[in-house]
Amino acid sequence: MITLALDTATPAPSFALSRDGLLMAERTVVDQEGAGRRVAQDIHTLLGEADAVAADLGRIVVGVGLARNLDLHVGD
Repeated sequence: MITLALDTATPAPSFALSRDGLLMAERTVVDQEGAGRRVAQDIHTLLGEADAVAADLGRIVVGVGLARNLDLHVGD
């Protein structure tokens, strides 16, 4: 089973893919204005690096941030 983990609560979103607990690929977007608008594109790139597609995902894990307004940011 492939797991996608993502954290977009900071200005430097991070993404990782693992299969059975082993890291397949990881990506951190640093100092890029509008990174929240590129979440889907960054996930697609990460999947390509791991030779996987969205249909291969068995679960998605999302960081919830430190406060109620610092959770999943897509399109910010």
